[in-house]
Amino acid sequence: MGNDSMAVVNDRLQVHGLKGLRIVDASIMPTIISGNTNAACIMIGEKGADLVKEYERQTQLQRGLLRRSATVQQRLAVVASGLKRILADDRLKRLLRTEGLDSIPAHLASRLT
Repeated sequence: MGNDSMAVVNDRLQVHGLKGLRIVDASIMPTIISGNTNAACIMIGEKGADLVKEYERQTQLQRGLLRRSATVQQRLAVVASGLKRILADDRLKRLLRTEGLDSIPAHLASRLT
């Protein structure tokens, strides 16, 4: 494992020269450990699973980035409209006055318009 000429896989467990192929087993270890290999193999498998999930997540984001952005913008709009309704409530205004505040701070109010 590594980036030198003798390595078969890189640090992301991808086979050099082949796209879409990963090796996730004990054969990627440059030297076999002297102890029990079970824990090392489990660790390699967990790391390989994490790498595959990360790759899939990145691929999904690249394919659907515009849809995801629109969804986030829609959610933020809903939250902002809810906050506007809450701030318009007379009970909140009374509470702010009892706490010594006449209104919501200007830097927060400007973000809600």
